[in-house]
Amino acid sequence: MKIRKAKLKDANQIYKLMIKNKELENSVNYFNKNFLNILIKEKNFLLVICKEKNKIIGLLGSILFEKRSTAYLDSIFLDKKFRGRGFGRILYEYYIDYLKKNNIKYFWTFIENNDYTLQEINKHFGMKKRGLYYMYDKNLKWKTYLA
Repeated sequence: MKIRKAKLKDANQIYKLMIKNKELENSVNYFNKNFLNILIKEKNFLLVICKEKNKIIGLLGSILFEKRSTAYLDSIFLDKKFRGRGFGRILYEYYIDYLKKNNIKYFWTFIENNDYTLQEINKHFGMKKRGLYYMYDKNLKWKTYLA
């Protein structure tokens, strides 16, 4: 198993992973192949992949606010076939090490209130619940460079 920062050549395989998994279906609406290429090149966005036998089986996305020494953990995902085998823990540990090496002192994330598994994983890594949040969104159906 290998964990590393995503490269432009990974975009197609990342996109296929996203399409294949229902948990990421909302992301596919926003993160098409062109947008993935932009994210991979973006200095303030960290996209990490987990590969097993040359196949991308997981990913982690984070927005970095280096001037403030903070980061937002946007997403962490592992293909269902590979869960429960320690890959997610290793991906998470890679992220923590990356933050420490880059002098990031604080990070946060949002988790759906019914995602008890991810809540437990975050508790396991020492994260603390800070409150209850509601998310509101609206799809505006406009096209920019994201399309």
